[in-house]
Amino acid sequence: ILTLIFQGRRDISWCPVGDEVAIFVRRENRWPLIIHDALRGRIVKENELAGYSQTASPAFSPDGKRIAFEANRDGIVDLFELDLESGSVRNLTQDDYFDANPWYAPDGKTLVYNREVGQAWKIFSVDLSDPSLKTQWTFGDSSDIQPSYSRDGKHVYFSSDRGPDGIFNIYSIDL
Repeated sequence: ILTLIFQGRRDISWCPVGDEVAIFVRRENRWPLIIHDALRGRIVKENELAGYSQTASPAFSPDGKRIAFEANRDGIVDLFELDLESGSVRNLTQDDYFDANPWYAPDGKTLVYNREVGQAWKIFSVDLSDPSLKTQWTFGDSSDIQPSYSRDGKHVYFSSDRGPDGIFNIYSIDL
């Protein structure tokens, strides 16, 4: 049961340069991405993202101009990036693996994320200038989930059941 709890996704993302939050909402059979002004209590923008399903885990880029998210497109769950100005979407992982929980580096050049490897979740990174460059950061039988960079970019924090008795705790990777 603990594994099911921790396989959840981040539901909301705060914009690092404004007062907006990003969240996927359900509207009948659609899950548009809503940008909401948290101070004024109004929707700023709604992005339909037609052709994508099981959308989750929005993450603002450090400059607030892009949002990374996970979604199912044509039966494969990858990470995607929405350019908020143009509305264009690009696939960041383009592979057959289940990718989830994106988080931007403070410089906006890479993402850390989860990939399902066998029965466990592992932490990977992808170079945003060349998405074919992916690096696996964690190994073994444990599930390492919801990675996030520290503000200074020197550490990645994550939750893992690698400790005694398989209980989830917070761990870090010193970069």
